Amino acid sequence: MSMVQSRQNVLSNNVKTVLKYLDLQFQSCWDDVEQDIATGYTDLSKEIKNMRSALSVLKFYHKEDKEQILMINKYLQLLSKEY
Repeated sequence: MSMVQSRQNVLSNNVKTVLKYLDLQFQSCWDDVEQDIATGYTDLSKEIKNMRSALSVLKFYHKEDKEQILMINKYLQLLSKEY
């Protein structure tokens, strides 16, 4: 029987901020990602790629709203500091 050990503080504040934003935008699709990364079920680099893709979708969806585009760009910039 193997046990999964949870690693604390795996995610930086930037990643946590982006996850909170995406969770609000996509209505609970990103709830368990933080826990999945901490327990090793998924890899942080894969999830950062998924976050970038989700932000790109939002950027396309809000292409007429400059305020939303600026906010999305801010979150993309936060992710660019990670990997």
